[in-house]
Amino acid sequence: MSISDLIVLVRSSTLDNRVALAEELAAVATDTKAAMRGLQKFFAQVQGTVDVIQAVNENLLHLLQHRISPISALSAYCYTVGNSLRLNECAASDLRITQAFEQMLFQFQLALSSLVRQVVQVQGSLDCIESRLEVIRDLAAMESNALAVEHTEVLAALLTSLGLNRQRIEMLESKRRSLQDITRYHAEATQYVTSTLSGLMELEEALEVLWSIARGAGLIDGVPMEVIIRTLMEGVERLHQSGSGATHTLSPSLTA
Repeated sequence: MSISDLIVLVRSSTLDNRVALAEELAAVATDTKAAMRGLQKFFAQVQGTVDVIQAVNENLLHLLQHRISPISALSAYCYTVGNSLRLNECAASDLRITQAFEQMLFQFQLALSSLVRQVVQVQGSLDCIESRLEVIRDLAAMESNALAVEHTEVLAALLTSLGLNRQRIEMLESKRRSLQDITRYHAEATQYVTSTLSGLMELEEALEVLWSIARGAGLIDGVPMEVIIRTLMEGVERLHQSGSGATHTLSPSLTA
C-alpha cells in the first residue's frame, strides 16, 4: 500500500487519533520526497567529483611517466621561457606538474568540503523523518492500547453474548486493520531510513578520510608524488563504492 492510500484510509477510519496520524504520515511523505531529491543531488555530485578527480589524477600520472629530464635542453627551455608561456611541450616539466598537482589538491579539498556539508544536510532531513516515524509509532501504540481495552470491554458485555453488539465489534476490527497497515508502513519506512543513514555514515567516513589525505598531501616531505596520487585514487575509489552502496536505499513507496 502506498502512503497516499494509507493517508486516505487513516483519515476515513474510526481511529481516535486519525487526524494526527494522517498529518504525520503526510509530513513523512513530504519530508521523504525532499530527502530523496537531496540524496539524488548529493550522489550525482559524488559521482561527478569521483569522475573529475580520477581523470585529473590519471593525467598527472601520465605527465609523471613522461616527465622532462631536469638535465635536458627542453628542461632549460621550459625553465627560462616555456613555463611562463604555458607551452604544451612544457606540460611535463617539474614546475608545471607541481602546479597541476597543487591545483588538483585545492579543487579536491573544495569539492570534499561541499560534499561533507551536503551529507550533513541530508542526514538532518533523515533524522527529521525518523523523529516523525517515532511520533507515528507512539500514536499507533496509544490506539492499540485503547483498542485492547475497548475490545476486552466489548467481549465482557452481556450484549455481545446475545449477538447484539456486532456493529461495535466490526468497528473495532476496522480499527485493528487500520493499525496493522500503519504498523506495517512504519516498519518499512524505519528500515529504509535506518539503512540510508547507515550508508551515509559509511560515506561520510570515506569523505573524512579522503579529506584528511588531501589536506595533508601537500605537507608530506620525501614521499613521491606518484604515491600520493595513487593513495588519493584509492580513496576516491572507496568513496565511489560507498556512494554506490547507498544510492538506492529510500523506497519510492514511502512518498507515492
